[in-house]
Amino acid sequence: MRMKALLAAQLVLAAFVCGNASATLTMTFSTSGTDPNAGSSLFVNPGSAGNQLFVWAELSGDASVEPYIEGLGLDITADNGNVVATSHVIENPVFQDIPGLDRWNLAISNGTLNDSGVLVNDSLGAALPGLGGLAFYQGIQNGAGPVLHSVLTFDVIGGGTTELGFERGIGNIASNGAVPGLDFRTATVVASAVPEPSSFAMIACGLAATAFQVRRRKLQNAKSV
Repeated sequence: MRMKALLAAQLVLAAFVCGNASATLTMTFSTSGTDPNAGSSLFVNPGSAGNQLFVWAELSGDASVEPYIEGLGLDITADNGNVVATSHVIENPVFQDIPGLDRWNLAISNGTLNDSGVLVNDSLGAALPGLGGLAFYQGIQNGAGPVLHSVLTFDVIGGGTTELGFERGIGNIASNGAVPGLDFRTATVVASAVPEPSSFAMIACGLAATAFQVRRRKLQNAKSV
């Protein structure tokens, strides 16, 4: 265990001081937990609860140099206070179907919600005291395509548009002991009132009445000619 801690400390230190341009980690929001390309715009009602966005991760580049993501400390941000996070759950299936070997070999933390001005503060947590969060996240294989990272559940307390984004957390992000290129995508949450079914019915009746009047006038004009 002491050896693991020492290795982890070295990895975090290397990731903070090094850069790595040969691999890129792309973090994306999606409205679907099964399709990373389903879209990142979510339309909700003001005051609605239990809304969800899904976080996807994909590593691409030179797989011979960076085979997988080793550490992933992530913040989720919002550009206003209309969105309040209620949970952030990191997906943690077994790695390559090997029982007892999951993605996180050292530790896992869903992060602190609504802390320090962000929705999720360092989703990796403090795996090692004084070093922020670190874990070996071998579930993100280079070139294997998008992997479902986590599920963000939130309430919307006001109307308008909110943009969600990502930031590198205190736990940092590492691939082969260095920070890969980071491609952080955004999501848009649009909160606007949706008319009740009765309102739709009234609108439909109004349109029908207008159409009837127009048709009646046309018939009268045709008779008078």
